[in-house]
Parts: sequence; structure tokens; C-alpha cells
Amino acid sequence: MGGQWCEEPPTVRFEAKKLFEKRFKASRDFEVVLEGVEFKALTQEDNDSLVAEFSEIEVREAVWKCDGLKSPGPDGFNFNFIRNSWEVIKKEVMRAMDSFYASGHIPKGCNASFIALVPKVRDPVLLEQYRPISLVGAMYKIISKVIAGRIKRVLPSIINDSQSAFLKDIGILDSVLLVNEAIEDMRRSERSGLCLKVDFEKAYDSVSWVFLYDMLQRLGFHSKWISWIRGCMESTTVSVLVNGSPMEEFKPSRGVRQSDPLAWFLFLVVAEGLTGIVRQSLKARLLTCLKFGRDETELSILQFADDTVFLCEDSYPNVVTLKAILRGFEVASGLKINFYKSKLAGINVSRHNMACYTKTLNCAQMGIPFKYLGLEVGGNPRKKKFWDPVVNKLKARLNVWKGRFLSMAGRICLIKSVLTAIPLYYLSLFRAPVAVYKSITRIQRRFLWG
Repeated sequence: MGGQWCEEPPTVRFEAKKLFEKRFKASRDFEVVLEGVEFKALTQEDNDSLVAEFSEIEVREAVWKCDGLKSPGPDGFNFNFIRNSWEVIKKEVMRAMDSFYASGHIPKGCNASFIALVPKVRDPVLLEQYRPISLVGAMYKIISKVIAGRIKRVLPSIINDSQSAFLKDIGILDSVLLVNEAIEDMRRSERSGLCLKVDFEKAYDSVSWVFLYDMLQRLGFHSKWISWIRGCMESTTVSVLVNGSPMEEFKPSRGVRQSDPLAWFLFLVVAEGLTGIVRQSLKARLLTCLKFGRDETELSILQFADDTVFLCEDSYPNVVTLKAILRGFEVASGLKINFYKSKLAGINVSRHNMACYTKTLNCAQMGIPFKYLGLEVGGNPRKKKFWDPVVNKLKARLNVWKGRFLSMAGRICLIKSVLTAIPLYYLSLFRAPVAVYKSITRIQRRFLWG
């Protein structure tokens, strides 16, 4: 098979070890990790739009964009109440917005939140099978919604194209398509490469605020804007709901709340630090990316929020550099890498080398095809086996015995909803063979007529 033998000369191992110890392992200072890394910066025009005064139209638009039926926070108000009472309370809301604009401070109680546990699986029995969700107060959500609407407009100019989450004109399928095309090109050209799927442990909950503020400064954000973000982060108080009753309040020192409209965009800023380190490693020739297609398109990292994939050529120095990058980013940002759940795939790589690479990274090995963002990557969509996950899901949802408790109209509605929900994601990227369409029709017919 292609690629280099895993046992590298002593000089290569020494240089990789030196890089790991000097730049990342021995230091807990993100200044060392981001030393020499260059980032795109905002223009003066972008900053002027970010720190402009809040208008009533902008605030009203933010209120109407919020879901009115979501669970209320500690203040007890949901957005249906605010919308219905807008003409009465809008002066008080604008007074609070003007106060925040001038000082960047949120009064105590306005940024309080409850943490409720939502089950990840159908019948949870362990604490790890629950997901914590924050219930945020209405006034803070208005503030964060307004400034989130502003940062959303300027982020595409400073965030690298490798990130495809929460940005305009970039979809979730772009990353899947790139990975799939890169793997297919490597197979056809009989070249070797590596694909590392990284798992972050509780990514949103472990973001370092100091690193976030530093990244905002490096990306050229206005000092007034950074003070607003500090006010949003540091005024947070949290209570955990136990059997519906709140416990004693405490102040978090890291993390962003997933129910916060601002959290998604702040996480993109943090993730841009990882992209910058990879870009610097490529520039210093410590990492060799994959090149595919006629134009030799370079591909080294793809990110969709915390779903991250690294792609590089088959060599031991690349593996050591990847581990150094991940360890350094973990130390700097607070995002802990779960190497046990991370997985490495090899394209035309020998078994011996794969065993050596997985041992170095302390991760598991995965085969090709593998799942990324809910889709099979590296498979052959012309084969019926590729569509087994879709067909099995349809069989589970459209089980014959479930139809016995529904009328004919109910069965038709369920068939239509399942047909548009389950296969649509796969069909938006791949064309299914005729045999798969016939299987889907057969499942629906059997469910409809019992």
C-alpha cells in the first residue's frame, strides 16, 4: 500500500517531540499556542455597524424572531407575553437596551438561568444519558438576540471557509461533499491519506472565556463590543432544577449556554483558533494536507460547530503534528479532546501503519465508509447496502402494527411526513437506485394496507 513506513528516522521523531513539548505540552499559555498565527481582521466599517446604537426596529425584530412558546426562564415571562404587551413595555425594554449599550453591564437577575436535564435516549438510566439545557431569562435573550444578529452579518468575512455552521450561504452538506470527494479521489488515484474524526467532550460547556476574549481581539473586534461580550458572559448566574425546584445559585467561570442565541457564533470564533493553528502548521510544513481534483484543491480541516475532521497525507510526522495541534488547542481553549471516542480512518494505508497511528493518537480505528454529520462518507450510493440506514429507519417508523391504531387518513399523513423527513437528507446529496425506491414504496404500501 501507499504511504510511508511508520518507523521514522530518529531525527524526525526528535523534531516532532521538540515541537510538541516546546509549543504546546509544557505551556498553559495560549499566547505560546497561537504564536505567529495570522487571522483575518474586521474592517472599521464592520466595527462601526457592530457598535451602532440599538434602534427600536432592531429590538422589535429580535423579539418577534424568538419562539413565543419556549419555556420561560427565572423571570417567568415568555415571548408571547412580550409581543402581546409590546406597546406597553417597549419603553422599558429600550431603556434597558440603552443602559447596556452605555455600560456593557447587565443588572443582577436579568442574566439568571435554570439548568434542566433533557434525556438523550428514550429510557435513560445514567446521568451521562441526560443533556443539560439552560432556560434563559427574556430580557437577556433580547440583548443577545440583537447582538447575535449583528455579529452574524460580519462573521463570514473573518471565519475560514473550512467552517460551515451558522454562516450565510454555507450549508451542512458542503463539508460532507468535500470529504466524500477527497476520499473518492484518493481511492481512484491509489494514493494514501488519513482522516481523523475528532470528538470534543462537552464542547460548549468547557470554552475558556479568556481564550474567547483573546480571539475576539485577534479578529479585530472593537473594544466596546468585547466589553459587551464580557458583560454577557460574566453576569451569568445559574441554578439547577431538581424535581422542578431551583437549587442554590452559582456563577460559572467557563462555557457558553446552548440556549443563548449568541453562543453559536461565539463558538465559531473559538473554533477559528484551531483553524489558525492548522493553517500555521501547513505554512511551516509541519503538516501535509490532502490535494484532490484537477485543480489540486487543498483540504486539511473541516468544521461544523464541534464536528471536526482532519485530513492529511499518510506519514508519521503528520500524526504527531495533529496530536500536538489538538493538545495545544485543548490547553488554550479549554475544549477537551476525547481521544477515546475520536476515530482515525486510513485510505490505502497498511495495517501496521494504522496500528501505529492509532496508538500514537490513543484513538480507535474506523473503516470506510463512516458517518459524518449524519451521512455515509466514502461509500458507493449506487449500491443498495449504502441505503440500509434509510430503509431500516423507515421500517422502524412505518411498522405494520402501528398502523392498526390509526385511521386511513392518519396512516396517509404519517407516510407523507416520514417520506419527507427521513430520506430527504440522504437524497439531497446522493441519487438512490431504483431498487431502493421500490423498497420504500413497498414499506409504505404494506403500512397503508396493513
